[in-house]
Amino acid sequence: MHIVSGLARAVIWILAALLIAVGVAGLAVAANPIPDETTRPEIYARADAAVAPGLAEIDAQLGDAQELVGALAELARSAIVDLNDGHEAALVKDLDDGDALVLEIGSIATQVAADLRAMPHGADSYRLSPSMSARLAAAGEAVETVRPLADLWSRVARGALPASEVASHLADHDRATFAATQDGTAGRYAAALKTLGDARAELTAALKIRDQLAEAVDTTTLDIWIERNRAYDDALSALYQSLRDSGGRVTAPAREAFADVQRTQKRLPPDTRAIIVIMSDLAQGGLNQAAIRIEEARGALAAAVAAVD
Repeated sequence: MHIVSGLARAVIWILAALLIAVGVAGLAVAANPIPDETTRPEIYARADAAVAPGLAEIDAQLGDAQELVGALAELARSAIVDLNDGHEAALVKDLDDGDALVLEIGSIATQVAADLRAMPHGADSYRLSPSMSARLAAAGEAVETVRPLADLWSRVARGALPASEVASHLADHDRATFAATQDGTAGRYAAALKTLGDARAELTAALKIRDQLAEAVDTTTLDIWIERNRAYDDALSALYQSLRDSGGRVTAPAREAFADVQRTQKRLPPDTRAIIVIMSDLAQGGLNQAAIRIEEARGALAAAVAAVD
């Protein structure tokens, strides 16, 4: 019995010794922690000092890029507004200014990427402190956030310019059709028919652009507008041709053509607000999404630049 009791105590002593040893080891680690940049900053001082000047220059360059991206986001919104309002000259200026900004942003990104590659230590270097590594990594992320901007801006341009051209053709069509009705009312049927031919040419030009836009945007409203105006133009042409053939006399074909004019006219939009709707539809297709993604890039760049500081 005493032997068993002695063995039990021996086991307990051994366990106690092991626990004490583990505890002492823990105390030793606590007393001598693994060196980091807080407890032993001198370990990373030389490498951090080597990259600090270059990172400061990169930080300044990224600050410039941040301002330019902000200006680009403003231009994207302005382009959509000018498109919807039919301000073609202002739209062209927005797009030209945006092209210049994209080139400047791309130049800065290329330079920053080259400067990062030329650093004596990369973001994954064990010689750098964790905080300095994180700043270098953030600089690399900043470069990546601006890389898609050239493509996004080209989407704005590809969508805005054709849509603006459509609006111009539609407006020219309306003016030509109105002029034709003035000639027709005055009995100048030959002139009316010629002017209606000009109006049809404007619709044809708008339709060609529509075919290009249909690959990326919803052209439903535009399609309806073109179809209804073409039907009205055709009805007017039939009426004026009939009156020209009869020497101005109202014949049965002329009466049928006139009834068709009235029917197709009722289906036309009452004013130019339809063009505004069309422009809005075109903008919704791709321009808004591109503008949103530019704004998202702006926010991502701001976060990356803040991490570099």
